[in-house]
Amino acid sequence: MKILTIGAAEIFDAANASEELIEQRIAPYCDAPQVDGNGKRITQRFTFESAKKMADAFNGSVRRLLEKLPFAKASLPCYNGHPDHANAGTEPQDTEVYARVEKLDARADGLWATIRKFPALELLKNDLGRLEISPRWLCEPQGGDVFAPFRLISLGFVKKGNLPNADTINENLDTSIMTEEQLKRLAEALGISSEQANDPEAIITAATSLKSKAEPPQKPEPDDDKDDDKSDDKDDDKVQKPEPKANSAALQAAVDFAIAQKLDVATANGQITVAQRASYEALLKADFVNTAAVMDALPKNALPAPGKAKSAAEIDAANREQEFADRKDATKKFFDAVNAEIKKAAALGESIDTDEAMRRVKSTDDGAKLFAAANKI
Repeated sequence: MKILTIGAAEIFDAANASEELIEQRIAPYCDAPQVDGNGKRITQRFTFESAKKMADAFNGSVRRLLEKLPFAKASLPCYNGHPDHANAGTEPQDTEVYARVEKLDARADGLWATIRKFPALELLKNDLGRLEISPRWLCEPQGGDVFAPFRLISLGFVKKGNLPNADTINENLDTSIMTEEQLKRLAEALGISSEQANDPEAIITAATSLKSKAEPPQKPEPDDDKDDDKSDDKDDDKVQKPEPKANSAALQAAVDFAIAQKLDVATANGQITVAQRASYEALLKADFVNTAAVMDALPKNALPAPGKAKSAAEIDAANREQEFADRKDATKKFFDAVNAEIKKAAALGESIDTDEAMRRVKSTDDGAKLFAAANKI
């Protein structure tokens, strides 16, 4: 990822960014309640067998078919939402392709994909925050109201998907999210429950309490009354005895984690932008409680959408223009091959007409593809 530092802010540099190939789980195995096109409640059951069938089809026959079709891509698109779905609505849709699925793999914990991310995806994530992965796939009946996915069509990046425990495409935020084991150790170190270890406020409170205990005790005032009995001296010793010092590095790590988690939540909710994180981080370090309250009061999802979505008419016009350009290019290449065939025959002492040259060119794989594309067959 390319990052420009402007002042204290970090800005994603799309102009100089490059494509990135990642491995990402796109669907866990689960039973997901759904509603079909007729409004009937069904159960979408995704199992290892379904994933294996889907992966084998995509990596095998489907991919080979896509590679043979003129101008087709042997990969699947990833969109902002599901603009390619029949129920996408009549409003203008964002049809930009932000990534492409190039390979599928059925693993023990779900269906994984090799995804080629495009630079525009970072801009989308910066604007919209946390995005879950929502597969659009075809399902087949399994009996009763149970249906099983068997063919992946595309992926959508959405605020909230229909699958339970859906994964997020924001894998770059994982470094600021603790694992279950780390959360357990943090809870034990701070003397709080595992549930509280997920709450930044609870972490700050516990860390502040431990920090106060770690402060060196004040020296007692000189005692002018030397006639006190020994029992009083023993009581004074108990009061004056310093408690064990807390680990300052662990306390600082806990505070940093709480601040990072607060910033991640606000960014995911669309309350602040990535460029504003540095400013809010400084405020949280200075006064966590009041700054956190201010951030909680910010409106959610109020940030502007990334770019202007194209209308249906604009998309249709662009498709027609591209189709015409593709046919024109294929026609030129086809007749260049025909002329080359005539010259080749002449060099061998053979004289052939245009029809014969066309027949010979069309008998080759490349020539057949060009002829089909030129005539849009």
